[in-house]
Amino acid sequence: MREGDPASAWVVVGSNYGRPGHPAWTGNLLAHPDAEISWKGRDIPVRAQLLRGAERDAAWAAVVRFWPPYARYQARVEREIRLFRLVPRDPVDPGVTGAAGASGQVPGH
Repeated sequence: MREGDPASAWVVVGSNYGRPGHPAWTGNLLAHPDAEISWKGRDIPVRAQLLRGAERDAAWAAVVRFWPPYARYQARVEREIRLFRLVPRDPVDPGVTGAAGASGQVPGH
């Protein structure tokens, strides 16, 4: 899901469709937070930040508004579904600012 200002960040959701274990890719981001995403035909280097506390709570509320089934996924599992903010490593990259006006998508089931 794209957050706020077009050059800000994305939030990805490690729901694993409400299955008991965390999806493997979330472990990869914890171990190696520098990653690359494709957005609107451009590759963008990002850094993943695991969200916690009030910051996670606010992001979770936005994610559930965007895709309500996430609330059912969370209700099925004892683990807290991981949310990561993906922040561009180079905020002046034209590929990032070129994403203005993009509709939110929630990758990372």
